[in-house]
Amino acid sequence: MSSASSNTATGNRGLDMATSSEAALAADNVPITVTEAAAAELQRSMDAQGKSDMALRIAVLPGGCAGMQYGLSLDSEEQPGDEEFESGGIRLVVGRQDLPFIAGMQVDFVQSVSGSGFKVENPNASESCGCGSSFSC
Repeated sequence: MSSASSNTATGNRGLDMATSSEAALAADNVPITVTEAAAAELQRSMDAQGKSDMALRIAVLPGGCAGMQYGLSLDSEEQPGDEEFESGGIRLVVGRQDLPFIAGMQVDFVQSVSGSGFKVENPNASESCGCGSSFSC
């Protein structure tokens, strides 16, 4: 997992983003889901580190070919403006300003002969780069 030290992304976040964030928070369902495979891998990782009380922080960071990229990290400190959710038995922490970019997102863990890792599917991404590590909305 990559380390995330900031919950900001480049781009124009006008008043419509605040409305989108409120709509994401008002939904009855969790705005981000973690698959069973991802939850198992995250729990295994936290247990191995002796940090089973941590949360998965999901952030939108500036960078990559398409302008924004995801930051996934284990975190124990709550920041001002954080929203907390639970999916698959895993606590999720997201900065309120990032919710419009990732509401509806799914975090999965995939294994193949070429490697394994976390895979993000984001219905808000209108474009992604060729390598799949960055996106734009």
